[in-house]
Amino acid sequence: MHPLKNSYSHTYAKHQRAAVDLSLSENPLGPSPKATASIIKAAKSLHLYPNQEKTLINLLAQHHDITEDMILLGAGANQLLEDFLKVFALNKNIIVPSATFPESVACMATLNGSVKIVPLHNDFSLDLHALRETCTSDTAFIHLCNPNNPTGIWTECGQLSELAKVSPVPLLISEASADFVEQTLINRSLHPNIIVIRSFSKAYGLAGLRIGYSIASPEKIAHMKSNLRSYRVSSLAIDAAIAALQDQEYLQKSIAYILQEKAWLMDEMRALDFKIIPSHGQTFIAQVPKKFGNANHFCNIAKQYDMAVVNCSLYAGLDQYIRVSPQTHIINKKFILILRKLKGGK
Repeated sequence: MHPLKNSYSHTYAKHQRAAVDLSLSENPLGPSPKATASIIKAAKSLHLYPNQEKTLINLLAQHHDITEDMILLGAGANQLLEDFLKVFALNKNIIVPSATFPESVACMATLNGSVKIVPLHNDFSLDLHALRETCTSDTAFIHLCNPNNPTGIWTECGQLSELAKVSPVPLLISEASADFVEQTLINRSLHPNIIVIRSFSKAYGLAGLRIGYSIASPEKIAHMKSNLRSYRVSSLAIDAAIAALQDQEYLQKSIAYILQEKAWLMDEMRALDFKIIPSHGQTFIAQVPKKFGNANHFCNIAKQYDMAVVNCSLYAGLDQYIRVSPQTHIINKKFILILRKLKGGK
């Protein structure tokens, strides 16, 4: 197994935004205008405690064709991930792939817990057999992202469902970017070994408000609620999420725009000698050209141009890779122009 890198506890938010910043997976079009209008309207009631939680849960239940008792709201997917770990993983261990979203690793350090790391296959796909075999009597969860972060690799839901059937512990699946693919494990989350976490931060464009939700069996959700405080999500976030969820036309417009920009960036970067790894999510990873040596060197040069991407050398086995998140076409063009300049072209 790969050793846990010291830098693995990196969080994406701890940096100043660059002028040409493709490091964060946000909706470059912003939230639905209906969500923005709902925030302005809700601002008149800021003196009141949040009371729209049941409305949002009802809408989510209808949207996903599940029951309301399978849903738990939280202040973003990160908080929900930490909540599940705090409730179920104290003094235990979790299993993660060698390249995945690092927040679970950072959280386990505060819970007197440990993390077991399973290497990815050479094609960056998950080693499902090894994930299962690494579990011990002290394992709380196998934590995965689907699509994976940072690689963008998608694992078929059928494969994860089969893993859940034979796994001795639940799968804690972060589907933060699953709006960009057609499959989800939500309709399989009645299985006691499947917990899904979703976000309004990416495609819905509400990253600044911090709101997400988890879906699991009614028994697990009830246990979670009995261990968590009330009023965990602000009224502004709830009202904006309600409006955003009801504006599916805008959501599809946003997804189409982001995927179009992603495809354009991938084509342009290939022409500049970056090796692009096929991605099913919002973001993608690229191996930097040999002239840069590794991702550290590339990112240090990028800083000189006030440009930012995610340095994937933070992850075991990805020393030569960067993660790119599409922004507006104007920003994306500036990014490519800088890359051309770095290559020596016009």
